[in-house]
Amino acid sequence: GREVQREGGMTGGLLLRFGVVLSVLIIGTLSVYVTNPIDKCPQVPLHNATSVRDLHPNNIKVYISLGDSITAGFALKGWNTSDILTEYRGESWSSGGDHEATTISNFFRHYTRGLYGQSTGSHLVELPYEDYYVNDVLNAAQSNGGVDTLLWQISHAIKLLKTNPNVNMQKDWKLLNILIGANDACPLCWTFDRPTAQQAGDSYEKYLRAALEDIRTHIPRVFVNILPMFNISQVYYLSLNTNYCDDVHIALPVECTCAFDSDKTNRDYLDSVVQEYDARVYKLEKEIKMKNYSDFIVQTQPFSQFLKIPNVHYLSNLDCFHPSLIAHQQLAIATWNSLLTPVAKKPHHFVPDTPIICPDANSRLYT
Repeated sequence: GREVQREGGMTGGLLLRFGVVLSVLIIGTLSVYVTNPIDKCPQVPLHNATSVRDLHPNNIKVYISLGDSITAGFALKGWNTSDILTEYRGESWSSGGDHEATTISNFFRHYTRGLYGQSTGSHLVELPYEDYYVNDVLNAAQSNGGVDTLLWQISHAIKLLKTNPNVNMQKDWKLLNILIGANDACPLCWTFDRPTAQQAGDSYEKYLRAALEDIRTHIPRVFVNILPMFNISQVYYLSLNTNYCDDVHIALPVECTCAFDSDKTNRDYLDSVVQEYDARVYKLEKEIKMKNYSDFIVQTQPFSQFLKIPNVHYLSNLDCFHPSLIAHQQLAIATWNSLLTPVAKKPHHFVPDTPIICPDANSRLYT
């Protein structure tokens, strides 16, 4: 059931897997959704979309995700399970397809029966260029993935799209979600020849530009949704008041050391790099929109750039770094709501426990 394995990612993978074993510690939990909040939303008549700028949620037939361990669902259940090296892809904020899971793709599935691409269940952590599991489907994100792995992830998605008899490549509208950058930024403050934020941004832009062009060239009728990165150093301040996080980061110093460095200059450098990444995302969005393609667009959701993590319970108690289940659920709702909000009114901040938006017949995926 898995695809042919490719080389790569082994050293980082062994380090990640060893580090995660060291980080099983205890934290309290918050309540999470046990039923999908979209279930209360009424159905609406099927819309006949004329272009990528005229899409209703019920036009989306295929859902694709690219990214890293966040989108792969790594550590979202924390220490509460013995499977500590596991990705819970069925409950991942973006592509999760488990029954009643609070995820963006399940929101779309509410309006599109037979939505293709959702990941289900769970499995051992999967690293860049390793085999994909069958139940990943079009959740092509891989833990420890960086922007330079997007072309590999896209190639996986294209292969499945071309070989699935239920997908009409030329006619089906697709939504492709991207959240990427943490693994690119996190190691930089400790590199021997540290790049400037501008140089780091140049590299990020080069790879993201190539990925977007590959998508445009090979995946017709696609709405690309990009979440800009938030300042990663927030996790340092959240961990200051919790002994278990201190213990985790003594035991696990290999996970985003820049974010947990006591030297503020390194944390500030990390945030400056992330901010430069975001500037490049907006630059590419603007360029692509100016070309006015009828079947391809990039739309950002700005709330994620300014996201402030509410409290430590939004972090996995496995490593005090990855998002917890409640964070995945809240991120899914925030992204869905932003998709359905006109550009001029899109939120620029994350507000926890915001009610989900129920689209009506006039709603669109706003661009």
